[in-house]
Amino acid sequence: MRYMQECRDEQQYREAVIPRITIMETDSAVVVKAEMAGLQKENINVEAHDGNLTIRGKAKDTAIPDGYVALYQERYSPVYSRTLTLGNQIDPEKISAVYEQGILTLTMPKTEKVLPKKIPVL
Repeated sequence: MRYMQECRDEQQYREAVIPRITIMETDSAVVVKAEMAGLQKENINVEAHDGNLTIRGKAKDTAIPDGYVALYQERYSPVYSRTLTLGNQIDPEKISAVYEQGILTLTMPKTEKVLPKKIPVL
């Protein structure tokens, strides 16, 4: 029974998971890769609002089936959540998201005003 109490006590720490990210940049875009394992893409939400980008996702429930009692459980259904500041160099209308093999890839094109401009020499 001690294990069951341990599961309940740890549940609060397992509710929200901050996904690990990598942020990369090219001349024309910023790309963010976030580890969000165990999700279906239908359960991922990406929102750009007021200069922030928020990613959220909930994994499939790992509830104990009817007729069973958990003696010990390390598996849980994580809820991923992270908010990043976009700043004024990103065009929020053009952000795209792709989820493959547990990695969410966000491609965020830069606004025209921050892209390098070639100036012809006369």
